[in-house]
This record gives sequence, structure tokens and C-alpha cells, in this order.
Amino acid sequence: MLVIFTGPDCYISPNYYPSKQRTGKAVPTWNYSAVHVRGRITYQHDDEEITAFLADLSQHFENQGQEKPWQLSDAPADYIEKLCRAVVGVFIDVEQIEGQFKYSQNKSSEDFAALLEGLQQEGQRQQEVVQYMKRLASKESGLST
Repeated sequence: MLVIFTGPDCYISPNYYPSKQRTGKAVPTWNYSAVHVRGRITYQHDDEEITAFLADLSQHFENQGQEKPWQLSDAPADYIEKLCRAVVGVFIDVEQIEGQFKYSQNKSSEDFAALLEGLQQEGQRQQEVVQYMKRLASKESGLST
């Protein structure tokens, strides 16, 4: 089984780069991150285990800012049982993990800074990429961004 997890990604126009204005030597690209996980797959069909997992999962996310977190017990038991019968748990015994990212780390500091500035004027997708780029820059320079 191969499972692919992706992080923030977006199109990068060469128009952001000051070096493109001077030399014309720039092309469009894409900033992204991805992790490929390979392993053996098994399936979980046990209703009780699936229900317990979904309760834990809901609790985890509901407790992140909900004033009154929703719980599985808030819904009728027969309704939850019916829904859980339609869920199949998937487990992967991980054998290999491979990750890769490209967030313009190959650009000059001038182009990198201009790209950050330009992307900050764009939409939500670009804002997520900006956050990854800032983290990358702070790790490489040892500074907080």
C-alpha cells in the first residue's frame, strides 16, 4: 500500500522574483511538500473498536476551540451504530517513509523575500505555503521569522 500525505502547496509565478526582472531567467514552479508511506495494509471491521476510535478522534478535534465540545454520545446510539457499520478502519504497518519538500529554498535571499512578500498578498492556500517557507528560512538561518 502506498499512502501519500501532502502539505500546503501553490503555484509560483516567476513574476515575484526581482532576478526575473533583471535577467528574464525564471520559469513558473510549484511549492509543495509530500510524504509517501509504504507498508502492509490491514482492515478493522470491529464496530466497538471503530466507535472508540471515532470517539477519541472527535474528542481530539472538538477540544480545540469548541466552547461545548461535541461527543459521540450527543447523537442517538442507534444512529452512531449504523454509521460505524459503514466505516472500515485502515491500518498500515509502515515499512518505508519518504518525504520531500520544495519551498523555494533554492532561491537567492532577495528572490525568497520577494516571493514571501508577494504570496502574503494572495489567498489562504498561499498563506499556508508562506508559513512553511518562514519555518524553513528560520531553521536554515537559525533565526525566528
